[in-house]
Amino acid sequence: MRLMNNKALSGLLLASLAVAPVGIGLAVDSAISESTASASSLPLTEIARRLEPSVVSIQVVQKPRVQPMGEGGFPFFFGQPGPQRQVPQPPARGVGSGFIVDEDGYILTNSHVVKDAETVRVIFSDRRELDAKVIGVDPLSDVALIQVEADDLVPAQLGDSENIQVAETVLAFGSPFGLTQSVTSGIVSAKGRVGVGINDYEDFIQTDATINPGNSGGPLVNARGEVIGINSAILSRSGGSNGIGFAIPINMAKQVMNGLRENGSVSRGFLGVSIQDLTDDLAKSFELESTQGALVSDVVSSSPAEKAGLKVGDVIRRVDDREIYTAAELRQVIGSKSPKDSVEVALIRDGESETLSVTLGELDGTKVAATRALPEDLGLSIEDLSAEEAAAQGLSRAGARIREVAPLGPAARAGLRPGDLILAVGSETVHSAADVRGELAKSDLEDGVRLQIERQGTRHFVFLRRTS
Repeated sequence: MRLMNNKALSGLLLASLAVAPVGIGLAVDSAISESTASASSLPLTEIARRLEPSVVSIQVVQKPRVQPMGEGGFPFFFGQPGPQRQVPQPPARGVGSGFIVDEDGYILTNSHVVKDAETVRVIFSDRRELDAKVIGVDPLSDVALIQVEADDLVPAQLGDSENIQVAETVLAFGSPFGLTQSVTSGIVSAKGRVGVGINDYEDFIQTDATINPGNSGGPLVNARGEVIGINSAILSRSGGSNGIGFAIPINMAKQVMNGLRENGSVSRGFLGVSIQDLTDDLAKSFELESTQGALVSDVVSSSPAEKAGLKVGDVIRRVDDREIYTAAELRQVIGSKSPKDSVEVALIRDGESETLSVTLGELDGTKVAATRALPEDLGLSIEDLSAEEAAAQGLSRAGARIREVAPLGPAARAGLRPGDLILAVGSETVHSAADVRGELAKSDLEDGVRLQIERQGTRHFVFLRRTS
């Protein structure tokens, strides 16, 4: 992952705790009295008392996995795959956090906590333990919705994350290191963090309230006792809190939750362009005075963008009344729209300002509208590969394909090539570009990480290490 300057990838961790690699959960709700919402700040002890019955611990057992192995039980050597067999791996176990959103037993949590779960167990403050059903997961935002059947549930009150202010007091609830019903306090350090590299759709709240493995999925709560975010990740090279945590804004989570609850999936707007950030050199080459905007590097054939007249080389600077400064901001804005929405796109083309009206399409499954590069210092970019494209290229399955490899970069030195299909990062199987980014975010790239790839029908291992 990258944090603003692409130098912090190895330190960004999903705030999860697992015996074997697994995610952490989170939950959200609304049940504190109406008078609380309009009241002034409450004593921290009162907030903790009110949230206690709403916050839950989530224990997960993942589905059993198999690891491709060479003859004799050893992994394939590069270029010498040998006979293949599947070796069963023990199920991974993890623990996270969540919170109740209504009396029907719905609980918000992180997608990375429960998306591959075979069983999900919810532990309440009154020591009840119940199995939960996964209603839906949205890996692009890292939000998931689960449900339990129970009486006497106390939902948390959901606030409005649009109204948060930098430096206001917040509390982080959850189960750090499996220690249930824990709470820490701090402030909102920043808001609107995009380009962090954790999710495809980002608009993070940054906080210095202590978040540790196991907190992921727990609520971030304001001084009125309202949930304003879902604790999701930390920036750390040690694995512990360094005072930089990230929470998914509750307004984004509510939008995702509604889609999951009604349809089991989320419907998002689709523009149909590949985009990237402008560097100083690129801006000068386009005779632009600043790096503001998202540069269109490709336009999908027959997409809403093509039909509206967008072209390669356009620099998108505004969508409706929202100013666009980065590619990540454009992705988040379009993703927050619904299919068939009409938007006004203001752009710069050949030094001239233009505004185009675009009727958005629907994002296909979990494929993001634009290819998103990995951190520049890894020297590669990846894209999603459909099952049809994989079959046409003689590859075994859909997944994450390497689109470009920078000459002389770490990826090139590792032996990676354009067209390689990434099958696994470390011990985790990956099925999409988002999965690859998520696993790399949890890896220490200074020490390096093993990748399993498929090339021309043959599987290999390579070792990728970031270089300074």
